[in-house]
Amino acid sequence: MQDLLARMSSFTSKTNSVPIDEIARRTGFVRRSARKAEARQWLQAICLMSTLPSRSFRILAWLLGLLKGQSHSKQNVGKRIHNCFEQFLQEVLTEIIAKLARQTQHVDPALKTFGRVIVQDSTVIGLPARLADRFPGAKNQTGKAVAGMRIQAFFDLLSESCLGFSISPFTRNDQLASGDVLKLARPGDLIIRDLGYSSLSLFLRLIKEGVHFLSRLKYGTCVFDHNGHPVDLLALLQRQRHLDMQAYVGKETRLPVRLIAVPVPEVVAAQRRRKARSNRDRRTNPSKKHMRLLGWTILITSVAQEQIELCALVKTYGLRWRIETLFKTWKSHFRFGSVPAYACSTFVCSLILAGLIYVAMFQTLFQDLRCRDKGKQPHLSPMKLASIIHNCAFIELQTIITSIDSQKFWYTMIYHCRYDQRKRTNYYQVLENLALG
Repeated sequence: MQDLLARMSSFTSKTNSVPIDEIARRTGFVRRSARKAEARQWLQAICLMSTLPSRSFRILAWLLGLLKGQSHSKQNVGKRIHNCFEQFLQEVLTEIIAKLARQTQHVDPALKTFGRVIVQDSTVIGLPARLADRFPGAKNQTGKAVAGMRIQAFFDLLSESCLGFSISPFTRNDQLASGDVLKLARPGDLIIRDLGYSSLSLFLRLIKEGVHFLSRLKYGTCVFDHNGHPVDLLALLQRQRHLDMQAYVGKETRLPVRLIAVPVPEVVAAQRRRKARSNRDRRTNPSKKHMRLLGWTILITSVAQEQIELCALVKTYGLRWRIETLFKTWKSHFRFGSVPAYACSTFVCSLILAGLIYVAMFQTLFQDLRCRDKGKQPHLSPMKLASIIHNCAFIELQTIITSIDSQKFWYTMIYHCRYDQRKRTNYYQVLENLALG
């Protein structure tokens, strides 16, 4: 019990096996022996701050003071938040994910035939317009600069663990990022793809590398039977209603796939059609044939029929929505989508990376608790656990405060809560001037 409480109240303990100092020197964040805070304390401070409501150089300097027992000015802290610090956090995140992935085990035996079941999805974070040079956002009719960041996440459904994150401008859409999964995929894995990531050339590469894929079929993709003859998919479905056949897709690629299709409830079909009609992209004008095909879930996969039957494969594709729930959990409770209005791009990226480090460690804790609670009903909810773990950041902060000398604590508080030196006079200066007058 003590071990579990310690892990819940201090996620930073999971970084003990990570060579923080080596990474700090390699990235240039640390170039000589630290006179005040060490690299590990910088990491702990910004990870802790990434969960707090208020985020600024002053708060970061205050946390560093609590951890080290020495005062840090917000100006000096601001000077240390540069590209090397951002690179330091990026490499720490990569190292932590790699180490945590080696420690995790499968908690869902239903798809044990695969090494991993990987889903990729993205979430968008709006940024202040002045950051549009580094993070250009969607263009609007006014012509004003808009900034936005896109976070790509890779998640293993079997181990409930994060496999990687990437940060890019909003303009690098999901289609451009579809090939990123090649850096992570291993033979025997199953990659579940949304339409936004669908790419026949990528699927061909996955097949050559022994990686399975499962994706929805994009409307308008040419379908051919095993003899190479074109298939009228709508006509075929209206006759058979269900499909599970070998086919080729793509006019040029001729990708060999298993094509499956099952009808959806009329309520679901109607919802899909309403969404298609209300699409704000004027380039999309769904035809009658397209609207009718929305009455089916049509998938393509490289998984053989003897490996998974049709119904199980359709249900497996539905598991992709898990990452949508996790994005909502992470953004709601770990605040990594909330950035200060006047922060520079480097500070924004540093906060995002620190939040993602926190997310990766949370997912490992969630997996550990699931293993302890295995077989029990009802199952553990990540949303509810995150709401509690979020408050554990305040427990960690309280532990830090109570562990330092009270005199040092109050000195640090006073140091960071004084008025700034400005031309205009503050309340007490006005009083002093009155007294002197």
